[in-house]
Amino acid sequence: MIKKTELLTLLSSDSELKKDIYSVCERIIEYVCSVSNKNALRYIPYYSLCERTGASAEEVLLAISYLSGINYPILNVKFELIEFEDSEPIQISNEDIIEARLTNTLIHPIKGIPVDNYKNKVFMYFCISDLGKEIIYE
Repeated sequence: MIKKTELLTLLSSDSELKKDIYSVCERIIEYVCSVSNKNALRYIPYYSLCERTGASAEEVLLAISYLSGINYPILNVKFELIEFEDSEPIQISNEDIIEARLTNTLIHPIKGIPVDNYKNKVFMYFCISDLGKEIIYE
């Protein structure tokens, strides 16, 4: 089991991680550890991390790519399709997103037909990973 302080020490000693992105990673870790309702960590919107860290969208994206990567995967990256303002979100697998990026076509997971203008209807969010749970429940 890894503790928050251990993870921060590992991150700070990682020569591949730039200091400004380390700072964003640190703020994200502090944020997820400070959330009192841990159920809220099942759905963490991208914009929420931008607001909570005070970092730019690009900096948050770089930090997330690090915090969801192979070395320190405290967050899982998820995607959802919201077709219309009043429609329920539909989960999209990472494999479907990869395929959509390669083919420039997203096949609707329920209807089986291409989604028009899918890039404006797919949203990224995050949830706490198993490693992240170890840290927040230390």
